Amino acid sequence: MHMLEAISGTVNSARQAAELCKGKVTVVDSQFTDRALSFQVIEAAKAIQAGKSMAEVVKRMAVIRDHTKLVMGVSTLDNLVKGGRISRVSGMLSSLLNIKVILEVTGGELKALQKGRGMKTLVNFADKTVEQMAKLGNVKSVGVSYAGGKKLAEDIGAKVKAALPNAELLVRPTDPVIATHTGDGAFAITYYVD
Repeated sequence: MHMLEAISGTVNSARQAAELCKGKVTVVDSQFTDRALSFQVIEAAKAIQAGKSMAEVVKRMAVIRDHTKLVMGVSTLDNLVKGGRISRVSGMLSSLLNIKVILEVTGGELKALQKGRGMKTLVNFADKTVEQMAKLGNVKSVGVSYAGGKKLAEDIGAKVKAALPNAELLVRPTDPVIATHTGDGAFAITYYVD
């Protein structure tokens, strides 16, 4: 199981290796990263422990994937420029204007949802996301990940806990690979409904 192909070539390397090896290897592009990827890993482990076949495990992972949402707030575009994800001109203008970006991972792709000026953009979006989750009512698990913005992530986590007291919640630093792309001050909210 690997993070989405849109931000990492690891899944393609795994596919190539699987073709070269003599064993039976199943390669899965989770179409997500971070906590959203872990939702699939945890469910796959449960299915394996229950004695399910590989086909059943992969099918369960697809169900989790299809019921997962990942949104993120990026407070600086510097690392996205350095990584070639956006142009230098766009990054420079965004920096000058204090532009914050809200992104969503959907269908294995990273898409911009919203842009705005200042941290208020990110805080308001996080609040709206928590409100939307509360309306769903059947949210099983929530992850709030952060890259250097621990206080904001903890605040979001507290709001999630208040709105969804029965949902599993994990607030933690993101993976270093993701932090490299998003830069300092980024956060992600991931959840799935069952």
